[in-house]
Amino acid sequence: MSDLLLSDPLLLRALRAWLAEQLRVVDEAIEAAESAPRWWIWEKRRRDGVTREAELHRVGCWRPGEPNLTTNQLKEVLASGAVRVEECPVCQVDPQSVLRPADG
Repeated sequence: MSDLLLSDPLLLRALRAWLAEQLRVVDEAIEAAESAPRWWIWEKRRRDGVTREAELHRVGCWRPGEPNLTTNQLKEVLASGAVRVEECPVCQVDPQSVLRPADG
């Protein structure tokens, strides 16, 4: 930044206000992205209706199904251990990677 900008309190306050608005917009986008369904679990059932296996898929995978789980909902399902979930051979999502804490 130029010395002129750094020495003008009015410009610095305007810059701070603009940056605060940009951060608010980014925070809203993060909230929307985190609350949108991005995952689904495709259960393969036997003829008697018992699930024989399940695959984890994410947005963009062409396998059957569509996203109906948010990341937090998916974490709850995986942590419960109620369903044994395998990696999708197409989108290659490792279910255990979803349970790991994100960086940042």
